[in-house]
Amino acid sequence: MKKNRLKTTFSIAFTLVELLVVISIIGLLAGLAVPAINGGLKSAKAGACLSNLHQIGVATIAYAADNSFKLPDAGASSPEWATTLASFVSTGTKSKKVFSFVLDVRNR
Repeated sequence: MKKNRLKTTFSIAFTLVELLVVISIIGLLAGLAVPAINGGLKSAKAGACLSNLHQIGVATIAYAADNSFKLPDAGASSPEWATTLASFVSTGTKSKKVFSFVLDVRNR
């Protein structure tokens, strides 16, 4: 009695269909990830802005405490208050980056 054995052959290479399926899945996942990453970047920028506003508030209070509780002059034509408060910003922060939004507002 002879037994029929099925010969199985395995191919190491991918077929074109398999390759296209993998590429489409990667594209789909990338398409889903991009909006999430953009949302995270917006959230990080909002957090940095909030931190900068906090630093400006602390610097304003420190300025007022040193100057008979008078606030710095907020000139209408130029942001001189930013240069006045720059010396009161914590040394652990970069004072130029804290006041960078002032230049952004003036250039709009």
